[in-house]
Amino acid sequence: MKFLNALGFLTIIKIPQRFYLKDGEFSRTLPYFPVVGLVVGLISCLFFTAASFVFPLILIIILLVGFEIIITGGLHMDGIADMFDGRFSGEKDKTRILEIMKKGDTGVFGVLILIFTIILKVGFYYFLAVILIYPLQKSVISAGQATEGWLAGNWLAGNWFAGSSGFGVAGLLAFLLIAAFTPCFGRLSMLYLFGEYKPAQPGKSLASAFMNEKNTKIFTVSSIYLSIIFAALNIFLLSILAFSLSSSDSGQTSATLNGIILFSKNFGAFIAGSQYGSIMMIILIAVKSALVILLSFIFVIIAGKFFTRRIGGISGDILGGISILAEIVFIILNYLSIRFL
Repeated sequence: MKFLNALGFLTIIKIPQRFYLKDGEFSRTLPYFPVVGLVVGLISCLFFTAASFVFPLILIIILLVGFEIIITGGLHMDGIADMFDGRFSGEKDKTRILEIMKKGDTGVFGVLILIFTIILKVGFYYFLAVILIYPLQKSVISAGQATEGWLAGNWLAGNWFAGSSGFGVAGLLAFLLIAAFTPCFGRLSMLYLFGEYKPAQPGKSLASAFMNEKNTKIFTVSSIYLSIIFAALNIFLLSILAFSLSSSDSGQTSATLNGIILFSKNFGAFIAGSQYGSIMMIILIAVKSALVILLSFIFVIIAGKFFTRRIGGISGDILGGISILAEIVFIILNYLSIRFL
């Protein structure tokens, strides 16, 4: 019942009224916020997989981002728009900032951040898909000229589908893992904010209904088990992908393999041919996975301090806004980890 209430609150999925919690019990749903995020991510991954049999990759990514917004009812997108409008309004008075955030219309900063958010998500999702799913595919982009990496797989024309040339199961699953856990880590950021800050307007906001003395413990437990699950699956899938790339490159490590192992091409080749290469590869991937998780949490801490400084606490808009920012940072960190680190 607590999970159903969290699902009904964070998505457009309606639950029967008989399952509604009573007033004062909403804080019991908090442990299920990241779980709902994972459910949203998994549903989005199913949509991505189904759409991949019909549409080109770039269009699938656009539809994926739109699908995530629709299934959540745009709840958090509205929050990030209001959060930026209030924070960058130039006002210093707490009451005035909260009034701006509660207004029904969207200001310039709100519109700009919405556009920027969608562009960033589409862009980094797309390039993640390219480097993970097409690490070996070469695409002709001009008369007889082929390239590997960024432009692999014609991104503007032709259908991309699961059976296409260059498809790799491990790479696809690695991309879907990131796509599934992105909404999960976004909702996990909410648990941190609930545990660290008090509502900006105690007793007057929706955030107040979720406050509980156990919020910090809930965040700690949730962050530990979700981080372990993501890191373990990420290490497993990237290791399989790296092994398959190293065995198929015939001594020439690909751009994707270089990124998965380390930034140095020579070091990548050394690891691929070393007696202890497998162990070293797994260790390096594990370190990079841990860095992605750690830096994601550090960003949430910094963002929480920045956006709550002027109003002295959290609001529903700040919760939703930081959740969206955390998602984008999580995607970017995964991209940088695989592509460059």
